[in-house]
Amino acid sequence: MGWRFHKRIKLFSGVTMNLGKNGSSFSFGPRGAKVTVGKNGVRKTIGIPGTGLSYSTYDRFDNSERGSSRATSSAPKNTIDVGFISGLFMSGDEKIFVEAVKQMLNGNIPAALNGFEKIPQIADAAFIAAVLYLNNRQYNDCAAAIENALKNSSGLGALFRKYNLDIDLSVAITDFFSINLQPSPTALYLIKVEMLQQQRNISQACNLLISLYKSDPANLTVKISLAELVLSTPGNSAWLKTLLGMTNNIENDSPVHTVLLFYRGIVLKEMNLYDAAQTVLSTAGRKKKDRDPELLLAIMEERAEIYQLQGQKSSARKMWEKIYAENPYHPDAQAKIKSLS
Repeated sequence: MGWRFHKRIKLFSGVTMNLGKNGSSFSFGPRGAKVTVGKNGVRKTIGIPGTGLSYSTYDRFDNSERGSSRATSSAPKNTIDVGFISGLFMSGDEKIFVEAVKQMLNGNIPAALNGFEKIPQIADAAFIAAVLYLNNRQYNDCAAAIENALKNSSGLGALFRKYNLDIDLSVAITDFFSINLQPSPTALYLIKVEMLQQQRNISQACNLLISLYKSDPANLTVKISLAELVLSTPGNSAWLKTLLGMTNNIENDSPVHTVLLFYRGIVLKEMNLYDAAQTVLSTAGRKKKDRDPELLLAIMEERAEIYQLQGQKSSARKMWEKIYAENPYHPDAQAKIKSLS
């Protein structure tokens, strides 16, 4: 999985400041539906009720629009929301938490971790520490922080809500499509999966995801995570069969479901079930609205490859011609068309 770490601070009602490697941006709207304006464009994020997921579409600014995006950047300074009255009644642990968050937002990660380490019994502190340790590849510390957060999981999100603090952990599917997670046991397990993957403990990571799936078969987050991990790791037919069962009876209801259908099509291709793969991928590519163009392109490429595996050169050539017509700068399309002539 590719993970993105964003720091977000509530500025005033309905507006959130996002602090990332590429500079600040600003989100407008309630939870579940946000429009984020950054220096390069506008990202619209729509939540999928009951799933814990959201999907994003992205529109870049042209040169004439960049000036207005820069003007947007002159917004209130980032801060954690601690009112005067609530500050008077903060516990000692909460004061340490607030100070550590301030250090993190100021970019002083060692000082932030030093603070979070003093309050391992605070679930939100352990959650943030786990993310920071993962980013630093401090795996032993990350694992300990995950366990501390899980031990006190009933408190996950409590201080985030109290101080209007929002820290997003995103699983990147493509450049313009991500799964956004809030502090929860599932998020912690997915952090652990990413840690295991970085340590090349692929079997352990897959088994953890399968265990999560069995405890909650409707969880799309787990399905997507397992699909990405299995399909990037060749050689285990048992995992492929599990993934095939997990992605059965999926309708193309949202961009998230399109990704799952795409993965299902690849699984069927890996199992040499070419006709079934073509059917699934055709369904996945049928809806265009809010779908990532790169994903739609990948679907067509898979279909063209499957046609070739089936010995259907004419159909494969037609698909590559369609790809070329939509993207004449595609690095492989012309060569593929020529080789299939």
